[in-house]
Amino acid sequence: MSNLYLNKNKFDVDLAIFYLLWPIIISPKEVQFVVIAAILFVLITRHKLYFDSLSYFLVTFIFIYFFSIVYNVLEHAIETERILATINTFILWVFAFLFYSIYKSVDINLKAIKKISFINYLLLIILWMVSLTVYHLTNNPSFSILHRILYYSEWFGGKEVMRFVALMEYSNLIVLFFMFFYPLYSLFILELQYKLLKIPLLIIGLIPIFSTFSRSGYIIILIYLLSIALLYFYRKMNCNLFISFISFLSACCIFIFMYTGFSQELFSVLNELLSAREGSNDSRTFLITESIRVTIENSPIIGMGIKTTSSIGYPLGSHSTFVGFFYKAGIIGFILSLIIFTIIAIKLLISKGNLTHSIMKLSLLLMIPMFIVEDIDGSNWLIIFYFIFASILINKKNTHKNF
Repeated sequence: MSNLYLNKNKFDVDLAIFYLLWPIIISPKEVQFVVIAAILFVLITRHKLYFDSLSYFLVTFIFIYFFSIVYNVLEHAIETERILATINTFILWVFAFLFYSIYKSVDINLKAIKKISFINYLLLIILWMVSLTVYHLTNNPSFSILHRILYYSEWFGGKEVMRFVALMEYSNLIVLFFMFFYPLYSLFILELQYKLLKIPLLIIGLIPIFSTFSRSGYIIILIYLLSIALLYFYRKMNCNLFISFISFLSACCIFIFMYTGFSQELFSVLNELLSAREGSNDSRTFLITESIRVTIENSPIIGMGIKTTSSIGYPLGSHSTFVGFFYKAGIIGFILSLIIFTIIAIKLLISKGNLTHSIMKLSLLLMIPMFIVEDIDGSNWLIIFYFIFASILINKKNTHKNF
């Protein structure tokens, strides 16, 4: 049982951001900013910055974004609150670039990351259990702790459900949290000596995701789990056997889709899932359309810089990373976003590593299409951890090590 706990006498400063993840999540944004800045300052004093092709494109985007902010502040009357929020987002991009550049040169302790990730994910499960207990015992439609929402009830597919938020800014962040930490949580469990605990703990780890009622999350995680299964068989089988297995599987799928009613059932379920919250669909579509229109009409080349509030109450340029790039930094920013994520994808695909490395790389790769409907900078911790994990997995010093 001693495996479950980290040796308190061996606090690794390089992993401080992992140790402090939950304190960062539950803190006000101002406190989050200070904590992240303090960790970054300590890391900068301990390590050199490593620059690669991705670094230069990130710097270019940051420069264009800065120029767009300054230009639009001078050209338009903008609320102070929106300017401050934009400054926070801008500095977050600078932080993300610096974290990426630092972890590219750090010989990191992957086994320690695995243990910390297990504890971080275990805390998510505990919060889910608390939510479920409070919701069913009290029938409260919402519950908050420290001014953070633990859960709230809403209508989904014609039924009232408990939507788990886990003290984060919004529930979809739990899906991204899952993709970062569930693989390492699972790996830690599989190494436990108590065999009877393994399967229950693995299944329990999946359940909080269903309580998010995130439609994009459901689809991505289904694809993710299927991809992990294929990746596992690919690693365990020889090439010819794997090709035969895939051919047989493909033939079975074609037969099922062509000669049974499964395809109709599947499309019916997907359609029901996508229309489960029609109000959300309408709001997202309006917001994305309005963000693109405003940018094209006012500043198509360098963007609007500052996310002003739309008529439906959400900031323009939100709810999509790629639309956000276009809104913040115009056509230049959008092109840079495609280049940045293409470079990340290529670097992840060509980097070496064992099965666990491959599963973690798969997580980051599948987040890229998810960013079509999610903001990478919608939360302070999300953007930081995306670039930290990308850097760790790309770093050649880590490819020969096991989590």
